[in-house]
Amino acid sequence: MKAGIKAGRIVITALLVLLLTGCAGTHGVEQPEDTRTPVDDNLIVVGVSQVGSESVWRTANTASIQNIFTKENGYFLIFNNARQKQENQIKALRSFISQRVDYIVFSPITEDGWDTVLQEAKDAQIPVILIDRKVNVPDDSLYTTWIGSDFYKGRPDGRNGAGRVFKAPK
Repeated sequence: MKAGIKAGRIVITALLVLLLTGCAGTHGVEQPEDTRTPVDDNLIVVGVSQVGSESVWRTANTASIQNIFTKENGYFLIFNNARQKQENQIKALRSFISQRVDYIVFSPITEDGWDTVLQEAKDAQIPVILIDRKVNVPDDSLYTTWIGSDFYKGRPDGRNGAGRVFKAPK
């Protein structure tokens, strides 16, 4: 499969995961520490490190990830629950790099402290997709893309819209 098509599939799938998260049920989602079994060479291997399971939204997000990245959809998922600890997430990303996954997808626990591990992923030529949250790094080329909400841009847009809806009486 060509790299461009492969990357497009991953980005579209990650977008679908975020969009479907709000609609997904949270019926007893199991969150394995890591899922490792032999991989079919035809599958796209995706390493996902989730922040944790601190909320219903995050649990639904995890369920969406696990429902989208399936063998039936052409993926092999290696999932990690970081349990709200950045060191766990960095360890997971390094594990994904050593396993030579095709893509790394993660929602960073914090904005800072990612430079070294993201450089390691870049050196290994593994695209990194950030979901939900951004990282604060001096070199934006350390990750491929970010999929999430732009709350800063949304603030002035929201004020503008509210001003139009709730006009002051004349």
